[in-house]
Amino acid sequence: MAEIIELGKLNTQPLESEFGKLKTDELIITNERIEHIKIRHPEDFELFEQYSLLVVNEPEFVIKDEKNENTVFITKKLENTNLNL
Repeated sequence: MAEIIELGKLNTQPLESEFGKLKTDELIITNERIEHIKIRHPEDFELFEQYSLLVVNEPEFVIKDEKNENTVFITKKLENTNLNL
């Protein structure tokens, strides 16, 4: 069973303006997704730990994932890269 780790509260306004009312403002990640980041995107894991709340609460781009229902990509420019969540 996946362990759920609460990261904080989400500023829902940027998402709700595009996608409608959200069911919750809880920002979570599962241990399965953490392992995915560590294995598939190891160079981004430290950035994820440091900037995930900033990215989701102050996004520069929110892109609807056409392949996966109820899924978005949230992107923010950082000093030397972009972080996509």
